[in-house]
Amino acid sequence: SQPLTLHKGRNIIRGAVINGPGLSDFCVRFVDADGRPVRDLTIDLK
Repeated sequence: SQPLTLHKGRNIIRGAVINGPGLSDFCVRFVDADGRPVRDLTIDLK
């Protein structure tokens, strides 16, 4: 995947799930520039 830079404040991330044969899934992983998980993150599904 290509890196995505999030800015301080609100960021909107859109994704698409394409259903094929079998189960579908969607996953997002937030890491810093060194690949470590971002811990101070708030997610809102409005």
